[in-house]
Amino acid sequence: MTSTKSRAWWLAAIAIAGCATQADEPTAIEDLDRAPACADTARYELRGVGGEQFNTLSVDTSILPLSAVGKVLANDQIHMLRAAADDGLAVLDKHVPAYVIMDATGNVTSVESGGFYQCATYADCLGYLTEVIPNYVLDGVAFTARPEFHDSFSGHAYEVVGAAQFQDIPADYAIKITKWKLNAPAAFDPRPLLEALWLANTRHEACARGTLAQAHLAWSPTEQVVAEITIGDIVQPAAGDPTPYFVETLGALAAQPVLDPILDQLPIFERIAPPVTDTYLVLTYWPGAFDPSRWPNSASTTPGGPLPEPFCGDGSCNQTVTDHETHTSCPADCLASCGNGVCDVGETPDTCAIDCLPH
Repeated sequence: MTSTKSRAWWLAAIAIAGCATQADEPTAIEDLDRAPACADTARYELRGVGGEQFNTLSVDTSILPLSAVGKVLANDQIHMLRAAADDGLAVLDKHVPAYVIMDATGNVTSVESGGFYQCATYADCLGYLTEVIPNYVLDGVAFTARPEFHDSFSGHAYEVVGAAQFQDIPADYAIKITKWKLNAPAAFDPRPLLEALWLANTRHEACARGTLAQAHLAWSPTEQVVAEITIGDIVQPAAGDPTPYFVETLGALAAQPVLDPILDQLPIFERIAPPVTDTYLVLTYWPGAFDPSRWPNSASTTPGGPLPEPFCGDGSCNQTVTDHETHTSCPADCLASCGNGVCDVGETPDTCAIDCLPH
């Protein structure tokens, strides 16, 4: 039962939200090119997604060179998504973010990364966080204890308040997360307020922006944190502008204000500053362990793409959207038996992850 004090907080929040919505009009959708597409944004709502997870970690490239990131990451995703399925966890897909940090001479020193997962339920994402990640061991080393991570892994599971997809997956080039801490009495439940905001304004505004491929509003009951996740399409520089596309793309999403400013205006929410960055390029997208992965900001997909990817000659037989390695196309990486579902002699979790599970 809701206490009188908690109800007062709820009523105050609704009143402030109503005032702010009237005072701060959302983008005038009728003035935008996307107006016909945004007339009914309910059509874009993602069905069957009840949980999400956004993890972060830092990769020391003096230990794991950037050239090896593609292979290692690809193998990890296959192993971990298979483990999730074996545990009965419905993990639907995964975006891997990447923000490259360089020293004064332009050498890459680290990559801020992690993962954005969508799950059928909150329990599925929470189970991935508590069961799959802690138990994933490769070559005798636990995933979170890898030396290149320097104990930087941080995992966060969320309930989905609302999620919408405005463009197909190939449009996913950059990803941003903004978080707020709830400062309210313990009995106060912000979900009705967040759901009302999503339906009344947030989803509409995300569609009207025109450059967003996806938008998500999520709530962590364990951390008492609200998260807004937006995924941006590629942004090309103006004709004659030598700025690389990935700089324009990253900057465009980073510069976008939050979808609903009410979250910065309500006193019960406090913006959480990111430790390094809140905006990343999408390094890779995984629809499942056995499906070809997509590497949008790598050279094989987008000319001038700066990020690494698996490649023939890296010592691991992997399948991507642009390069489906086989024994015929890449004998240097693939034995003829790789992909038959059996871990045959000569295959290992590193050379043929699709067949061989780590022990």
